[in-house]
Amino acid sequence: MDGEAFHQPPEFLGCDVFHVIGFHGPLERLLLDLISDTLTVSKMNSGKLTLQLQPVDTDTLLEAIAVPVRASAEARHITFTLDNQIPRRRIMADRLNTEKIFLNLLSNAVKYTPEGGHVRFDAALAEKEGDGDREAMVFTVADDGIGIAADFLPHIYETFVQQNQGGESSGTGLGLSIVRQLITMMDGTIDVESTMGKGTTFTVRLSFEKAASPSEAEKDGGGAGDVKMELAGRKVLLCEDNSLNREIACALLKAKGMTVDNAENGQVGVDLFTSSQPGTYDAVLMDLRMPVMDGYQATRSIRESDHPDGKSIPIIAMSADTFDDDIRKCLDAGMNDHVPKPVDPARLYSALSSALPR
Repeated sequence: MDGEAFHQPPEFLGCDVFHVIGFHGPLERLLLDLISDTLTVSKMNSGKLTLQLQPVDTDTLLEAIAVPVRASAEARHITFTLDNQIPRRRIMADRLNTEKIFLNLLSNAVKYTPEGGHVRFDAALAEKEGDGDREAMVFTVADDGIGIAADFLPHIYETFVQQNQGGESSGTGLGLSIVRQLITMMDGTIDVESTMGKGTTFTVRLSFEKAASPSEAEKDGGGAGDVKMELAGRKVLLCEDNSLNREIACALLKAKGMTVDNAENGQVGVDLFTSSQPGTYDAVLMDLRMPVMDGYQATRSIRESDHPDGKSIPIIAMSADTFDDDIRKCLDAGMNDHVPKPVDPARLYSALSSALPR
């Protein structure tokens, strides 16, 4: 089994090689995922991957994980349940890599559970809640899917090893290896139980340092109600070629009272923008890797167009290309900000709120 986080991987050798040679669709995504996962493993093995700790709200973290999984499960007619028993906590965590762990496990669960099945994501404080300065937590990902053979269980964390899943589409064979290495870096543990034909349960135990409470200024300035008021009624042009990512982004935007026009590639996005009346769109959300025209080209076309809003409209990248060079390339192309995938709703709302004129 292998994990499929909902993202597009970073550029390889400075060139979007698969667009150049004409690969699109599932094959392209598999090859790009393979490159992304291989680079991650290489950074881990060389000691160059370090945890980037920041204050994280547990409710926000878990909901950011649940949103794409819920959408994926619904598309496959699978019941997904999040049971969060953790009293709201503020912890120090590497948000993106923590999300990657559970998105891999949960996307596996959805992928290998037949239609009509069930996937659960449970979170609770551990019985021993740490040493006073830390929060010990236990997370469970359980499904009633096809299961893992007993003789394969000892090998699930090995690189480039996959169980024959009876014709199910394969991933890169690196997802669970990355998951275990990330958990080890966080001084956590992962256990698995599985029965063929009955399902699989992964149990992850992690301990997080407690974060300082937000200042009163942060509390006053970052209320969810204030953000909703700022975003309600605004209209966004969303340029995204992946249908699941579009569905997730639309759900997040509509939850704040925004309306959305969708473009399945950069060229369609440019055409929609340049043919619109001035003031139609308040912002553009731009994926970077799209067929026909990528996000960089689309942004330059919008900025160089004769449209009255072309020079000023906020354009925000949404991409898993998160290295400093990637972000700098976005800004050089004319984008205003960069929101990493998998998308953290709070980060998306903050970027929009900051970019939109009052």
